[in-house]
Amino acid sequence: MKKQQSYFILTALLYCFLAPGVTLAQPSIIEENNYNNSNLPLMQRQVEDDINKRLNIYKDSVIDQANTSLKETQNALDLLYENKPQEAKNELEKSINKLNIVLAKYPNLILAPVEVSITAYDVFSPPYALSSIIRQAKASLKQGKLQSTRALICTLASEVTVYVTHIPLGTYPEAIQSVIKLIDNNQLKEAKIKLQIALNTLVVKAHVFPLPYIRSLQSLDIVKEINELKIQSDQHMQSILSLLNYIRAQLQLAEVLGYASYRTHKPIYKQLDEIEIRAKRREIALTEIANAQHFLSHLINH
Repeated sequence: MKKQQSYFILTALLYCFLAPGVTLAQPSIIEENNYNNSNLPLMQRQVEDDINKRLNIYKDSVIDQANTSLKETQNALDLLYENKPQEAKNELEKSINKLNIVLAKYPNLILAPVEVSITAYDVFSPPYALSSIIRQAKASLKQGKLQSTRALICTLASEVTVYVTHIPLGTYPEAIQSVIKLIDNNQLKEAKIKLQIALNTLVVKAHVFPLPYIRSLQSLDIVKEINELKIQSDQHMQSILSLLNYIRAQLQLAEVLGYASYRTHKPIYKQLDEIEIRAKRREIALTEIANAQHFLSHLINH
């Protein structure tokens, strides 16, 4: 058990809403498989840029008034526990005013995005080592060792997840109004409970982006740049072949981790083979590269 687990390295990173950008550890799987890693720094920067662009899309969707309204609600709960009902009521009234602005501006909006956070879980290990851990997890589950199984399977991920917290506009404003009435009636205990319940109704949506696909997509971008060079040297061809092998390894990693099956990946394996054939002939393969990029983009976004 210990020997098998020693092959397995997990990195888990948490980035808050205000984090300036995401930085991922470099995928050592390239070095383990003896790939030409001369393009690794460029590919790594492109992967980080890709993730940050996706993150910024969700950040830009946050409605400032709704975000402020949520903070004022949280402040009000703190003030109630400090036995400051009038100050709490003032915060809730400000919160309601902000939500009214949001409702006036977006009358058909059901969920108002207020906060964004991101987690990145990455595993740097060849597929055979992961397969060993999966077998251990299955055996552990069969024996009823749920906690041991949980410890094993929670490490089997290579992904970035963006969490977007929303205020449910259909129920949240009404709940805040009811808390204000409770404060007016000096029912402070009930007001605390009601306000906490309102905060517990926030809706969190998770958007998962598998890292093997993002790395494959960015690797294809480098393949395209090399392929577009007018003069193709042996070094250029070897770089393309190395990158294609790396993409295949990333697809195998995605299969082991359960993001998709070999059957799902079969079309892109064929496209990679076509790109390799053209590269060996020193031929441009822009159509095949574009098709593979489109396929990977679909896998990332679905």
